Amino acid sequence: GAAPIRKTIQIDTTAPTVTFTEPIALLTPDDAVASPSLATCADPVPGSELRDLTQDPASSCEVTEKTENLVTPTKTYGPFTLHTGRGQDVAGNETITNQSAVILSGTKGTNDYYTTQVILGIIGQGTKTTTVSLDGGITFTPYDGAIDVPDGSKVVVKIGDDTLTLAETIKVDTTAPTATASAVPLGTNPGPLNFGTYDLNQVVNVTCIFDDVDGSGIASQTCGSAPGTTGRLVTSAPGPQEFVVYAKDQAGNETTTKYAYVVGDSYVCDPNTDG
Repeated sequence: GAAPIRKTIQIDTTAPTVTFTEPIALLTPDDAVASPSLATCADPVPGSELRDLTQDPASSCEVTEKTENLVTPTKTYGPFTLHTGRGQDVAGNETITNQSAVILSGTKGTNDYYTTQVILGIIGQGTKTTTVSLDGGITFTPYDGAIDVPDGSKVVVKIGDDTLTLAETIKVDTTAPTATASAVPLGTNPGPLNFGTYDLNQVVNVTCIFDDVDGSGIASQTCGSAPGTTGRLVTSAPGPQEFVVYAKDQAGNETTTKYAYVVGDSYVCDPNTDG
């Protein structure tokens, strides 16, 4: 009789894996494109081997670009360019993986402080389960839209099986310090932000008060022309004058307060200079 026909049946029901070196990119509104992210494809063992989709000897993964906007209730950011990786084996099994991105919007001041409200948004997550923690990963809440990030937050984002942990605690200080002054003695007819009128060459001492309640702390200050908390009005020339008090906090918020005063024509003897 006829010889039996023997044929090996090869079965491959498992799709290859596609892995990004940066599956979740961290972006700011100024970043138009997520950093180039190498996609690595692998075919589980036993498998039917990868199909080369790129003609690139260094990678059989196909990487394409896609754009997406971050839409918040008050503003739309973007478009941002993310990446999509595609891997396919010779059996025809295929995997498509999308890169995601966390976007932090806010104005950076000094010493890594934000001086405006910080908004966190996520794009590219598709249907993946997405949660956000603001306490370093202790508690997570589902992400359903852009959120405010308060001062002291330790951000961790989970998108599917991927996790992004921000290395630094979010520091926010949106309030400028206060800078006020008092003059001794007050001149005649003083008013708000007005020390009044003084005689020529009159000695007037000024005490400046600086505060940064619940803020980042005072970084620099001047009381008139000198640093510190004390100064003196210049009364050596007649006419309208101005005394300026300035403060800057660690975040870079600044306050300048100006006090007006007038020096009259009357002369007061200065025992330090007059005989």
